Amino acid sequence: MSISDKNSSEYRSNITAQNQLYSDLNLFFPIHPNKKDIIPVTDVDAIKQSVRNLVLTNYGEKLFNPKFGGNVTSYLFENVNRYTQLSIYTEINSILAKFEKRITDVDVRVDDDIDDNSYNIAISFRIKTSDELAEIGFALKRLR
Repeated sequence: MSISDKNSSEYRSNITAQNQLYSDLNLFFPIHPNKKDIIPVTDVDAIKQSVRNLVLTNYGEKLFNPKFGGNVTSYLFENVNRYTQLSIYTEINSILAKFEKRITDVDVRVDDDIDDNSYNIAISFRIKTSDELAEIGFALKRLR
């Protein structure tokens, strides 16, 4: 009978600690060519994806939590004016303060495009754990 020594070089672990703070499921589901598994999004990209999903989710889309989301797409059927722009700004700030606790120093910019009947959204924020500054931008546009 032989007893193995877990500390010998034969059984040494090759796994090293990674410095990832956050990881999330990539919603585009890209497949890794070698591992044949979904590639996750990590760190800043995971938080950016979360912010975008929070803003673009409408009330009632998340089961058992009807007040989850920013509900900003409901403003796309309003006239493009300063009041609607201010309402979108307020909604985005409140939803991020309520549901995204990993970020701070949120700065939201909402620019209207009257000719295209859309809004350009730019959100910059600082990640609390790494003090890194990040920005995400997208357009809110009604489909015809």
